[in-house]
Amino acid sequence: MLLLGVICLAGSSCPQSGSGGSGGGSGNAPTIRSLSIAGQDELFAIGQQAAWTASEALSNGTTRDGTGSVTWKSSDISVATVGATGVVTAVAAGTAEISASIQGMSASATVAVEPPAWTLVGVPSVGQPDTTTHNVVVDPRDERLIYVGTQQGLYVTRDGGASWQRPLTGFAYTVRLDPSNPDRVYAVVGAGTLARSDDRGQSFVTLKTVDDILVSMAISPRDPQTIWLAYGGFRDPNPSGVLKTTDGGATWTRFTFGAPGALIPWDIRLDSTTGTLYAGTEIADHPLPYHPPFFTSPDGGQTWLDATGNLPWHVVSLAVDSSTHRVLALTEGAGLYQSTDFARTWTRVSSGTNATIAVDPREANRIFGGSVVSGSSSGGAFISADGGLHFTAYGLNGQTVGDLSFNGSSTRVYAASYGSGLYATSVRAPR
Repeated sequence: MLLLGVICLAGSSCPQSGSGGSGGGSGNAPTIRSLSIAGQDELFAIGQQAAWTASEALSNGTTRDGTGSVTWKSSDISVATVGATGVVTAVAAGTAEISASIQGMSASATVAVEPPAWTLVGVPSVGQPDTTTHNVVVDPRDERLIYVGTQQGLYVTRDGGASWQRPLTGFAYTVRLDPSNPDRVYAVVGAGTLARSDDRGQSFVTLKTVDDILVSMAISPRDPQTIWLAYGGFRDPNPSGVLKTTDGGATWTRFTFGAPGALIPWDIRLDSTTGTLYAGTEIADHPLPYHPPFFTSPDGGQTWLDATGNLPWHVVSLAVDSSTHRVLALTEGAGLYQSTDFARTWTRVSSGTNATIAVDPREANRIFGGSVVSGSSSGGAFISADGGLHFTAYGLNGQTVGDLSFNGSSTRVYAASYGSGLYATSVRAPR
């Protein structure tokens, strides 16, 4: 986040230079009355850099950029250094005071360097270890209760990874908690089954089975009886689309995207304020030219509109801010895009991650990402402190990070690492 440095003045008033007292009079150049600095106060990886700025408040009521005029200093260069132009570089874990001074006045602020220390929580296991982990959900009330989806089923640990149960078998595509009642767990497993547990994953009942591939789901936080299931249209005679229930799964209605062929709807998300739905899809057979569709629905899933625009590749992960209505769409290999006008237009904001994104629910500008090991990508976890504009490597290099989940206080983040297991690291609590 951006931090405003504390203004420090000499004596009870600001020192002046030149004549004229308050400055700004006829024939007098304006003088500096106060100084402030601002910059990113959290650095997440050794070698990461952040540009700090200095601002000079002048005696004539204006301000000017003093970044290149002040003298910069770090209180501990073993933690962070700062150059003549205000560029701060992380050296090692710890904290340091970054200060700027000019004409007898100064301003300072603290920067914290917090490189991640990932620990292996555990490998899901019932008989044999299962390292095909690809999604994870942490109970917001009890961090020891974790749901992990693998190619072999849905696993549950109630003791922070020491022991595991597997209440469901089959490929676990998606796991979601009821936003109003975390005891209720939904899981999309197998070829096309939605199952629900009302007892924190100890037992499940089947809510819906289709002769197709169910991939993703969304639950309305305002009315958790309303659920959308996105399916691919592989074996069903109907084109791909969603199944919607408004009574908790007793009855379902089908609405198609309106596009031909089999699609893989990797993620579906809801703007709970407006009721707008967003769905990112991949065309299963990748025809050339390849322009996979992105859909939006303004009426709760009944009507779907093509909102692909300039998105160059299929979207694998979505994040929707229901207060600002910003939509983040992560493509597989083409970068992160955002829309601030309900998917009418898209802007590419950054690169650096290609598998999943997760926005800190308590600090909207802090976004974690995960990447797949493939081609030129070495996988790993990533972090952004500025809303996705810049991502920094955040450990787990060489591992495929397919999903991320926060604990209830957002002080720890969990990563599902395909081929390795479940990892976690501590992060600074939101302020």
